[in-house]
Amino acid sequence: MSINFLDPQYYDINTIHPEAPNKPLLKELFKRMNDQNERLWEFFTEMTEDPQWKAMTEEAIKPRQQRKKYRKRKAKMEAEKARRKDIFADDDNAGYKQFLKEEGFNDLLSPEDRNHTKSETNGYKRHPFVF
Repeated sequence: MSINFLDPQYYDINTIHPEAPNKPLLKELFKRMNDQNERLWEFFTEMTEDPQWKAMTEEAIKPRQQRKKYRKRKAKMEAEKARRKDIFADDDNAGYKQFLKEEGFNDLLSPEDRNHTKSETNGYKRHPFVF
C-alpha cells in the first residue's frame, strides 16, 4: 500500500460513534492526524512545485552494486539482441530463408520476411512440424 501525500485523508470528527469510549481522546487524535496531514501536504506540494524537482527513478533507489549488475546485464541483452538481428540480415541466409518459406516454417522467419500469401500455403496455415 502506498500513501499519496498530495491527496491526504482527513479524518472527520463527526464520524465518531456517539457512544464511543474516550471520545475526547479520539477527537484529539483526529485533530493531530489532520494537522500532520496538512503539514505533509504542504511539504510535498512545495517540493513538487520546485522547478529543479525530479521524481526518483526505480534505479536510483537500488543499491549501487545492484545498479551496476543491472547495467551489465542490460548491455549483454542488447548485444545479444543485435547479434540475433544480424544473423538474419546476412545475404548468405537468403537460401535458408527461402527454404523456411517453402517448407512452411514462417514462424521461424523475422517479421519482415513473413510475407505469406494464400498461394504459398494453398490457403491453409501449416503447422511447422507437420509435413
